[in-house]
Amino acid sequence: MASDSPLSRWRANGTRPLAWSLVVAALGWIWGTGEVRAEAGDRPAAARAPTLYHKDRSFRIPFNVNEQGRSQLKEVQLWVSEDSGVHWKATSRTRPDLGKFTFRAAQDGEYWFAVRTVTTDDRYSPPLDQAVEPSMKVIVDSTPPSLVLEADERRGSMAQVRWVAKDENLDLKSLILEYQVEGVREWRQAPIRKPAVVGAQRWDAGTADRLRVKASVADKAGNVVESVIALPEGSAASPDFASPDP
Repeated sequence: MASDSPLSRWRANGTRPLAWSLVVAALGWIWGTGEVRAEAGDRPAAARAPTLYHKDRSFRIPFNVNEQGRSQLKEVQLWVSEDSGVHWKATSRTRPDLGKFTFRAAQDGEYWFAVRTVTTDDRYSPPLDQAVEPSMKVIVDSTPPSLVLEADERRGSMAQVRWVAKDENLDLKSLILEYQVEGVREWRQAPIRKPAVVGAQRWDAGTADRLRVKASVADKAGNVVESVIALPEGSAASPDFASPDP
């Protein structure tokens, strides 16, 4: 996102804000890539709306209105759909100068957000007889992934583990495999050549001593899970056991 975009990124402590601000349509003062008005069945805004992931069910949703817009607006309303835009309901109302809503999801799931503004002379944008269109979609996911880590037989300094990771919103790029030699505090990262939901990796630990192996993975909402297992000492390696790759 370009730094001069009206969709700003927020960083704060406490109730975490989302990384995007909502698009505000206020009778010609449009913030974002397009106007939030559309006829029923014509849904280009739905395709353009970014999808964000959030691990907390309570979060702030910022919005931006320029100074000219604030002087002519009385109210900014947050509209939410829990069924991909089929039905909408107004869940929050605030003054345009406050710049944020606080939303609390009753359960995990996908939520679509849009805004409707009210001017000082009680005109609505979009009008009440037109459907709102989403300017943001949020997938609330408060459940960490599951991760099962198992050891395979050791030969000499070679170590091998297998894993199974499960989550609807799994981020395989976050998969990390580390090992710790018995008696040493340092954790070393083991290579993962093929990150996968079900996978295995073998590597040369540089010693036949006992090991602790730790795997971790996150989902797109930022929930992290770790699994730690112990590997025994490596048994004597057979003469043909030379390659570190399976």
